[in-house]
This record gives sequence, structure tokens and C-alpha cells, in this order.
Amino acid sequence: MLQLQFLSLEPAAINPRTNPAIEAFPLKDFMDVDMNEFQNLLQMILVNADLNPTKPEVAICCNDEMPISDLLTKIEADEESKGKFSDFDGLDGDRIKHGKYSFPHSLIPTLETIIDACGDISATSKMNPSITEMVYIMFCASVKEMNDLRLEEITEDRILKWRDAIKDALRISFKVDFAMEHLKKIACAYIGQIERQKLKDLAMRISREVHEW
Repeated sequence: MLQLQFLSLEPAAINPRTNPAIEAFPLKDFMDVDMNEFQNLLQMILVNADLNPTKPEVAICCNDEMPISDLLTKIEADEESKGKFSDFDGLDGDRIKHGKYSFPHSLIPTLETIIDACGDISATSKMNPSITEMVYIMFCASVKEMNDLRLEEITEDRILKWRDAIKDALRISFKVDFAMEHLKKIACAYIGQIERQKLKDLAMRISREVHEW
């Protein structure tokens, strides 16, 4: 069971400014990819395409327009946030006071882990406390989801929902650059998984067509 965990890292590891190595966090830590298998699939596609020149679309199938670049562009885009409380589970009910703000009970472990790793990420915010609290809650809810969900449970909509929560925090001067960097790595793993499956499906289809031919 693969989980996207980053809050369990030591404080120095979670902050790219204190540990540049996180910038090169290997994709294999987010997705179980056998690169030899990946290359073999690609080679199989190219060989079978040569064997069956009557199907020119086979060679075209691999020429996607860099979907990872498209998704990263969406993550970087300065768009109006569409995030709302109803996007997340477990935010209703009683709240517990923690420092200056009150948080849903379900988010307290995540909040404490963030504070242990990064300190008070809201300390530099000058926004109205009620707005700051709302943004803080949604940020913690996003971090909790990023940490809890398996790669196969992630969708582009979830990624963009997390983007909105992180950017809302950045807009009011929260120190959460580490979360944005982690989100980009999740996006890479998400697209990598999709492309790997597409290659597998394509290789199987070509193999069937070649045998029929």
C-alpha cells in the first residue's frame, strides 16, 4: 500500500530551504515504477509499429503533449480559489482550541505534526483572525488528504483542490512553500501512473493486433 507521506520527515527534510535534497525527491518514492519495464513497453510499441505499418496511428499514440507540463501549469496558475469547507470530510462538529485558532478534532494530529516540523506557519500572516483560521483549517485538511490517500485514489480534481488551499495560505503569507513543492511531486507521480498504464494498455492492444495481422 503506497502512501504519499511527507509529514513524517524530520523538520530539516520537510523544508526545502534547509535541505535542498527535497527538490530532487525521487519519483520512485511516490510510485512503484520499474523503469526497465517502462522502457520495454515503449520498445515493444515501437517494434510492433514497425511490424504493422498499415496502422500509422500506433506510432502517434505515444506523442502526447506533455500532460505533466499541463498539470504543473494549472498548479502554478494564479487563479481565483474555488476551495470551500464542503470539499473536505470531517470539518464539521466541535472544534478544539490550539494556540490562537480552533480546529476540527480530526485535524489536530496533522496540525501538531506541521507545527513540530515547521513551527507556526501562520505567524507572518496579518489577515483577519477569522479568515486566517478558515484558511488554516483548509490547509491542514489538504495536508491530511495528501498524507492519507494512496496514489491510485488521487484525481486531478483533488490535486487542484489542494492547490487552491495551499495558494490561499500563501496569499495570506503562511510559510507553506514546502506543501506546494510536495504537491508538484504528487502531480508528477499521478501523471506518471496514468502514462504507465496507457503504455501498458497500448502495448497489449498492439500485441493483439499484430497477432491478428
